[in-house]
Amino acid sequence: MEHSFSGVVTAVQDKSGVSKKDGSPFISFAFRVEELNPAKPEYPEAMAFEIFGDKVQCPKQGDNVTVDYNVKSNVWEGKIFGSNQAWKIAVNGSGAGQPSRAAQQAGYAASQDDTGDMPF
Repeated sequence: MEHSFSGVVTAVQDKSGVSKKDGSPFISFAFRVEELNPAKPEYPEAMAFEIFGDKVQCPKQGDNVTVDYNVKSNVWEGKIFGSNQAWKIAVNGSGAGQPSRAAQQAGYAASQDDTGDMPF
């Protein structure tokens, strides 16, 4: 089953590395997308996604995107793990949307020249 989610990218994490099995390099990213909920803007919805491989370009922080994804789950040693695997990302504009105030306060979208109330 495929799903879709739209919003602003508020965080990107590079998880690329080298395979322990055969030493080959791999490309992997995790990113967070925050959707503004017009009915309750103080409670934005947010989802984390993963991309594996070089077929999908990872979005940048601040991009307004629509992500098509599949929900995956695995069981390992009796524990259940789940993830949202992005398979298509449409960038609708860079910086077109702004993360919510909650995301800004959490430090997800702080710009370099905006120190706000920070003591440093």
